[in-house]
Amino acid sequence: MGKFYRKCLLLAFILFAFCGQNLYAQYLLNKTVSVNVHNAPLSDVLKSVARQGAFYFSYSGDVVPETKAISLSMTNKPVRQVLDALLGGKYQYRERDNYIIIQDGDGYVVSGYVVDKKTGEKISYASVYEKQQLVSAITNEQGYFKLKLKDKDKYPVADIAVSKGMYEDTFMQLKPGFDQVLTVSITPKDYQLDSIVVKPMVERNWLAGIFLSSKQRFQAANIGGYIAGRPVQTSFVPGVGTHGRLGAQVVNKFSLNVLGGYTAGAKGVEVGGLFNIDKGNVGYVQIGGLFNVVGGKTSGVQVAGLYNSTLDSLNGVQLSGLSSFTNGGLKGVQVSGLYSHVTGATKGLQIAGLVNMVSSKMAGAQVAGIGSINADRMNGTQIGGVFTYAENISGTQVSGTGNIATDEIDGVQVSGIFNYAGKLKGTQVGLVNIADTSSGYSVGLINVVFKNGYHKLSLYTNEVTNTNLAVKMGTRKLYSILTAGANIEKDKKAYALAIGLGQETFIAKRFGLNTDATAGILYLGEWQETATILRFVPALNFKLTDYIAFHAGPAFSLYYQNSSEHVAGYKASIPGYDMFRMGSAAAWIGWQAGIDIF
Repeated sequence: MGKFYRKCLLLAFILFAFCGQNLYAQYLLNKTVSVNVHNAPLSDVLKSVARQGAFYFSYSGDVVPETKAISLSMTNKPVRQVLDALLGGKYQYRERDNYIIIQDGDGYVVSGYVVDKKTGEKISYASVYEKQQLVSAITNEQGYFKLKLKDKDKYPVADIAVSKGMYEDTFMQLKPGFDQVLTVSITPKDYQLDSIVVKPMVERNWLAGIFLSSKQRFQAANIGGYIAGRPVQTSFVPGVGTHGRLGAQVVNKFSLNVLGGYTAGAKGVEVGGLFNIDKGNVGYVQIGGLFNVVGGKTSGVQVAGLYNSTLDSLNGVQLSGLSSFTNGGLKGVQVSGLYSHVTGATKGLQIAGLVNMVSSKMAGAQVAGIGSINADRMNGTQIGGVFTYAENISGTQVSGTGNIATDEIDGVQVSGIFNYAGKLKGTQVGLVNIADTSSGYSVGLINVVFKNGYHKLSLYTNEVTNTNLAVKMGTRKLYSILTAGANIEKDKKAYALAIGLGQETFIAKRFGLNTDATAGILYLGEWQETATILRFVPALNFKLTDYIAFHAGPAFSLYYQNSSEHVAGYKASIPGYDMFRMGSAAAWIGWQAGIDIF
């Protein structure tokens, strides 16, 4: 009887303790308290309630808005009722010992470990995400993850996915509404049977790499194939926004990034206070305070204060304060304060304050303050304040200093100093013109054509100066003339310098006709009264050998000298015999004869 009594007493004690604990827990939320505050922080009000009830609150600052201003007046009300009034009835309350734990009423946690199905090893840096709520996590070095999910009433299931490079994607559907701890096994891929296609990613861009964390780059590699669409997103910095860490997997119609954003793309408008980083395609307006980096195609308008980069093609307008870069082709306009660069085929207009660069074919125009460069074929116009460069060009090159077409130009080169063409099919205008071969025209002081050019050294005499030397360079169709002469008779000195253009036409096997026109000066002892002389000389030439020819012909001259005073030792009259005069101007028919070398 004693043993039975002791057993009954022990059972009664256990039941009393259990019920007592429940009654105590129930008692905490049923205690009555009073609140009378105006614009007081929520944290202070909770402390006052806890002091009155002689217990403690436990909660997360991320869950409960501690700084929220509270104005409330309640007298002798249960703690549960006061909490609902303070928190809007959106939270759950649990009691443990002398604590009331405040939890998010709509939230629950899915946590656990990701392991290798074959080896059982825990896998770090795997991506675990819920597709509908766009909530994600990266496993730590021990393979642990934790997802905090909401809206259990809105979504009947939780769609959980696990992705990791070199592993098969794993998908699960879980019943929502309560905390769960999982161990997820994922299967390694057999790469001997699987083909891999690696594409350039925006994460490899040097500027994007500065602003993206290692976890974000791991996530991009793990779940690059999952892309969702949403109408609107806002973010403060990459990973902190309405879509959380899965923002990089979402294409948005309107995207506002307070400082910067990292998304899958845009189909509408994207604005970043400092920057926008998009993994995929972007359309139709993208504006970044400092820079934009797009991993796919850009269609529309891309504007940045400093730098734009599109890693695929661009169809539209790209504007930047410093530099714009398009890795694919461009159809449209690219404008930069300093430097514009397109690596693919380009059709449109490229403008830069300093330098333009196109690495492939281009149809359109390049305009730059210093230089415009095309590393392939240019069909259009190149303008550079200092230089232009193209391998092949069909069109026009204009620069202040020099134009270069290393292969061929079919068009016009105009520069302040020099032009170079591998194969000239058109016209060069500059002080110095150089070509490997030419079927066109070179107009300048010095014209050099290496392979099929015209290069002559002429020694000749005429009625004005009895000793002359001329250099002729270019092609037979058009060559430049540089000439210097002197009259070496005693007391009849005269010195001449002239430049001009000429042409040679074949008449027969050894006969040709040279037509030269020159303009120059004649020094007769007084620099301030230097005379001007224009000469037109059609001369017949006879080719004695491949390198020696003789020429002779008439010369028509126009002459002007403001002074009629004679300087001792110099010629008194030009040419020295009767001629037509009108004031200070004169004209006559004279002659020229000489020998040509080369």
